[in-house]
Amino acid sequence: MSIKDYTIVKIIGKGSFGKIYEVEQKKTKKHYALKKIETEGLSEEDLDLIDQEIKMLIQMECEYSTELIKDFRDDEFVYIILELCDSTLDAEIKKAGGFSLEKIKKVTKQLNKVFKLMEIKNIMHRDLKPENILIKYTNPEKTEFDIKLGDYGLSRRLTKQNSNALTMCGTPMTMAPEILLQQPYDAKADLWSLGVIIYIMYFNDLPFETKDYLKNVIVGGKMKKTPEDEDLKNLLNGLLKRDPLERLSWEDYFNHPFFQEITYNNVITCVFDIKKNKLSDDVQIINCYEEAKKENSVINEGVDNEKDLLRNCIIYVNDKKIGFCLKYKFPVEGKYVVKIIFKNTIENVNYLFANCSSLFSCDLTVFNSSHIKNMSGMFFGCTNLNSLIINNFNTSLCSNMENLFFGCKKLNTLDLSNFNTSNVQSMNCMFFECNSLNNLNVTSFDTRNVTNMNCMFYKCCALQNLDLKKFKTDKVTNMTGMFFSCSALKTLDLSSFDTSNVTEMSIMFFGCVSLTDLNCCNFKADKIKDTNGMFQACSSLLNLDLSNFKVKDAKNLLEGINKNCKYKIPKS
Repeated sequence: MSIKDYTIVKIIGKGSFGKIYEVEQKKTKKHYALKKIETEGLSEEDLDLIDQEIKMLIQMECEYSTELIKDFRDDEFVYIILELCDSTLDAEIKKAGGFSLEKIKKVTKQLNKVFKLMEIKNIMHRDLKPENILIKYTNPEKTEFDIKLGDYGLSRRLTKQNSNALTMCGTPMTMAPEILLQQPYDAKADLWSLGVIIYIMYFNDLPFETKDYLKNVIVGGKMKKTPEDEDLKNLLNGLLKRDPLERLSWEDYFNHPFFQEITYNNVITCVFDIKKNKLSDDVQIINCYEEAKKENSVINEGVDNEKDLLRNCIIYVNDKKIGFCLKYKFPVEGKYVVKIIFKNTIENVNYLFANCSSLFSCDLTVFNSSHIKNMSGMFFGCTNLNSLIINNFNTSLCSNMENLFFGCKKLNTLDLSNFNTSNVQSMNCMFFECNSLNNLNVTSFDTRNVTNMNCMFYKCCALQNLDLKKFKTDKVTNMTGMFFSCSALKTLDLSSFDTSNVTEMSIMFFGCVSLTDLNCCNFKADKIKDTNGMFQACSSLLNLDLSNFKVKDAKNLLEGINKNCKYKIPKS
C-alpha cells in the first residue's frame, strides 16, 4: 500500500502537522480523508505524537470515534487514511445558531460512548473542541447527523505511576483552568472542555465574557447565560467548576439526569394555547390543592413550591425540563406541549389545573390514577379547555368529584363511560356551566354513595340528551339547581331516582325551556323542605310524572310550567 493507490480530490483542512485531503482509492473508488504529514524538520517528540495518534485511533474502536483505515509512510511523509466525514460540529452549531435539547442529548450520548471507552483505557483527549468533533449526515436533507470524535494528536494514556499530566496543551477557549494555570491535571480536564462544548451547542456562544475570556475562566467569572432546562443547568454548573475536586466525576457525569430517558408511565400531557395578551404574565400551569383547600379558594399567590403533591412532580415544556413550577412565562404566543411527570403515585389531584385559562387540551391516557381519592375541582375554571382524554381514568378509590369540570365552557365532548364512581360521595357542581357540552356519557356512573348533587348540570345549556337511567339517589340529600338552565334538554328519564332523603330541590329544573317529557315517577317528598322554583320557566313541558311526589302545596310546586302540561301528582 502506498500513496500511489490514491487520487487526491481536494484539500479539506489542516491538522497539527500537515494538510488533510479528500482522496479516492483508485481500485475501489471509495473516498477517504488523508492526513499527509511531512516528517522533515519534526522533532522526536513530534514524531512520538504522530505515532501516539495512530495508536489511539487503533485503540478507539467505537462507532462514534473516527475510524482508522490505513497508515503507512515513506522517506518524506507519514500518511494516515481515515473515514471521510461531512462537516464539523463547529460548522453545524454556527449554521443552526445553537441546538435544541434533543439534539444536544443525541450528540452528547454519542460522545459519551467514546468517553466511556477512553475512561476504561485511561485515556485523556486533551484537545476537545467543536472543530475536532466531526459529523456524518444521516439524511439527504443534512439535518440529522452522527458524530465522530477525531484528532487524538494530543491524547495520552494515564497510568498509576503517572496519573497527572503537566504539559500545557489544548485549545485555550476550551482549556480547563488547571491547565491554563500550569497545574497538574487529570482526565477531569476533559470534563471542563466538554462543559464548554455543551454550552456552545446550546447558546452558540462561549460561556464567559469574551473580553479577558481566559482571565474569566481562571478567576471565576459567571456564565453569561443559564439554560432554562433544570437538568442542563445543573449539568453545566457541575462541569464548569474551576476547582477540579468540585467538578463532576466521570461516573456522576455519565449518570446525570440530563441523559436519563423520560419515562412516560405516570404523566399528564397538556397543550397550552398562549395568546398575545398572556405573554406578559406568568401563566399558571398547575395549582397547589392544599393551599386552595386551606384558603377555601382555587387561587393563592403565595403557594409554597415544595408542598405535597407538587414535590413529586417534574414539568417539561416542549420537552425542556423546567423542574417544579406553578407558573411559567411562555416566550412567544402559540401552542406548547407541557408534560407533568409524577415520580410516585398520588392520592389527590383536587384543583390541580384550577383557573388554568390557557389550558387547551389534556391527555390522561398514561396517568396512573389508581390511587386517586380526591378529584374535586381538578379542571375548575379551565375556560378554554377544548379536548380532554380521560376515558381510561381509574376512579375506583375516588370519593370526591365536586367542581370537577366547573366552568369548562368550551368542552363539548366528555366520555366518562369508564368512570368507576362507586365510592364517590359528592358530585355537586360537577359539570357547572359546561355550557358547550353537547355530548356527555355518564351511563356507567354508580351513584349509590353520593349524598350531594347540588347544581350538578347547572347551565349545561347545550346538552340535548342525558342518560341517567342507572343513577341511584337514595342517599342524596341535595338536588338544588341540578338541571338549572339545561335549556336544550328535550326529554329526561329520572325514573330510577329515589329522593326519599332529599331535603332541597329548589330551582332543580329552572329554565329547562326545551324540556317536553320528564319522568320523575319515583320521586318522593318524605323529607323535602324546599321546592321553590323547581319547574320555573319549563315553558315547553308537556308530560310530567310525579305520581309518588306528595307535597303540601302542589300549586306552588307547578308554578311556571306549560299550562298544557299533562302531569301526574298525588293529592296532598
